[in-house]
Amino acid sequence: MRAIGKAGKKRIGLLGGTFDPIHLGHLRLARLAIEKQRLDRLYFVPALSPPHKKMREISDFPARAEMVRLAVAGEEKMDICLVEESLPPPSYTIKTLRHLATGCLAGHELFFVIGSDSLFDLPTWQDYEEILATVHLLVAAREGYANLDIMARRLGYRIDGDRWHSPGKKNIFFLSGHVPTVSSSALRAALKRGEDCPLLPPAVAAWLRARRLYEK
Repeated sequence: MRAIGKAGKKRIGLLGGTFDPIHLGHLRLARLAIEKQRLDRLYFVPALSPPHKKMREISDFPARAEMVRLAVAGEEKMDICLVEESLPPPSYTIKTLRHLATGCLAGHELFFVIGSDSLFDLPTWQDYEEILATVHLLVAAREGYANLDIMARRLGYRIDGDRWHSPGKKNIFFLSGHVPTVSSSALRAALKRGEDCPLLPPAVAAWLRARRLYEK
């Protein structure tokens, strides 16, 4: 994680996930967030121990972190943040955001990137109200999610175009633009069968072919 200078407030994006594997859908979402919200930098934040997944279901952290490093190499405004490696499990989002917002990213404007499916699940997340008070949300619209006005009221927000706002909370923004729907489990199954996966960044595909991570 490259250091962020304290001179001037920066607009910093955070995109969390297991990234098992990271794919072109993740990169497209990151580029869209950077473009639409004029982010100075976006960090991919691999989850160490996601509470909604059993550890036997995901690859080990070093392998997933290496895939992210390969995927963002050469991307001027993208980087990797390994903060969850040093935090006690499970990897609740609010713990990570607290650590970053009061530590190395203190004083900067933070934008947390999620899908619309995660927005509808948000009330089930630990301390979700604190999440809304800590970071702006950048929501990638996905098919099959309607009734956003109902969710806005449930979260205590008013809708103003592509922005939701509420006193005492950060804004929620919606990202317009196509993000391909990619299934990581389908990619793992294809790789296990030895198939080519064009939806993987080339460097990640080469690394996986050499190590046969999903063929074990």
